[in-house]
Amino acid sequence: MKASYLFLLCFVIIFSFILQSCGNENMVTQPPEKPVSEAPMAKISTTLAFTADTLITLKKSGKMLMLPEGLTAGQIDKLDKFLSENKTPAATTSLIQPNAEMCGWHTAYGWEYEYQYEPVNGKALGVWINYDYLNQQQLYNLGFRKIAIYNAEQRDEAYIAGFQYQNMMYMTDNYHKNIAYLGFKALNTNTIHINSCYIDEPFESSKLPQWSTSEIIDFSDSLQNNYPSVKLFLSSFNWPVSSYYDWPIPQSVYSLDNIFIMCDQYQTNTSDIWTAFKNFYGSKNISNFMDLEYNKPGVGSSNGDFSTLFGRANGLGINDIWLYANNYDNITLVDQFCDAAWSNGWLTKFRKRIIITWRCDDPNPC
Repeated sequence: MKASYLFLLCFVIIFSFILQSCGNENMVTQPPEKPVSEAPMAKISTTLAFTADTLITLKKSGKMLMLPEGLTAGQIDKLDKFLSENKTPAATTSLIQPNAEMCGWHTAYGWEYEYQYEPVNGKALGVWINYDYLNQQQLYNLGFRKIAIYNAEQRDEAYIAGFQYQNMMYMTDNYHKNIAYLGFKALNTNTIHINSCYIDEPFESSKLPQWSTSEIIDFSDSLQNNYPSVKLFLSSFNWPVSSYYDWPIPQSVYSLDNIFIMCDQYQTNTSDIWTAFKNFYGSKNISNFMDLEYNKPGVGSSNGDFSTLFGRANGLGINDIWLYANNYDNITLVDQFCDAAWSNGWLTKFRKRIIITWRCDDPNPC
């Protein structure tokens, strides 16, 4: 007998999803010690053949769900809209398997499909990434609380995802450095305060028009006079000691009150250069970059992988790390970065419990 089942995926908000299936259903029946309480019901209904599970990433909500094959694009969009508006965690219908009884209502307990992360107090992770591969909501769920932005659209999307304005960093454009201050000013209002700016390798980049010392000092002064709480970050990949190079960042620049120096050397002796930066710049070096590819697990010892560098940051008293992933599409490495952060005490990792309640809606189910 062909029967149709009603499954209620009960997250923080229960939503129901009507699926058709042949035969009976077998539920996962090991409940947690404290069942999740039910919330007001919001229904999304479809009728379709439940043949197999397919992993789908939903663009708007940033969730990954196991869904039955056969859903139309419109049905998936409707589901995506519901999840994005209600901030519900992701879940999986793969917990539902053949051969269970059909009569009456039944309840099963399980865990959402994805891990989520939250930052540990006193630690902060930032990210500079191409949003075509991971959106702001996904990044927030992975434990990032600081984020790079170029414009008001990215600012607003990041805020909707949960990022606070004071944790956004405005990325100046080296090609148009003469309007960098105007670009930053345009992002701020009486109620919106972006608290940091970034200039990428201003003294050593051969690909972009370099900032002169006087231009950086003028930009710093403009920020200091009008936005006194804003930090201006400059990156460098050179050793900051004269025995290797002339000092790449003049003292007249890094000694300014609102300027801070970040290391973005990924390929050679990364752990050692982090130590050199901290020893040389002291309290001006409060944050560094890791690279998604050059510092991934398995790289050579001279590069330093994620876990090694988190350990070095802990030893140096650096509590703010940024991930550079702007030119990469290998999002699985972002998970590995977060797992290394978790292993080194920067993130907590968790899965949320879910309740699945279901019944057969056939008029003669038994």
